[in-house]
Amino acid sequence: MPLRLPTRRKVATGETPFRRRTPPTPQATRLMRVSLAAGVLLVVVLGIVFIPTALRYGQVKPPVVTLVVSGVGPFNVTVAFVSAPFALDTYSVWLNVTSGASHVLDCGSRQEPLANNTPRCGGALTFSDVNGDGILSVGDRFVVRAQSGPSLAYKLLVFNTVLDQASTECPCAVGVLRWT
Repeated sequence: MPLRLPTRRKVATGETPFRRRTPPTPQATRLMRVSLAAGVLLVVVLGIVFIPTALRYGQVKPPVVTLVVSGVGPFNVTVAFVSAPFALDTYSVWLNVTSGASHVLDCGSRQEPLANNTPRCGGALTFSDVNGDGILSVGDRFVVRAQSGPSLAYKLLVFNTVLDQASTECPCAVGVLRWT
């Protein structure tokens, strides 16, 4: 029997389109439908969770204020960060000084807006708008006079009326600083 060498195949000049010879099985079709339904359900649940959170404050978002304390005699509380510029008259401040469980000083008013160089709490707290722009901004300063007593704990709360009007659960502080 003679040996025969394999013949060369012809190389196809163009690609032939894919043609399925058999339809997919019912299990595969069911799996594709369930996967599609699960994806749509996931998108709907994410929309239900995150869209109301984005719309909570409407177009006005409340500011976030970060405060830093320095000094010993009079404490200098400096505004280190403000997320949104709002006028001083939309802010109010509360100072709380405690010694153990008793209050040494607890004063402030959410109805009294923040004003430049206006002493509060019997002179224990003064605010300075350093750049004089009428807006709470980085570098503005609260000066807190030191109180007398053993182991004092200070707490300064900054409120904003934008947040208070948007929520029924507030007063909510937009800036809080605690130090001893």
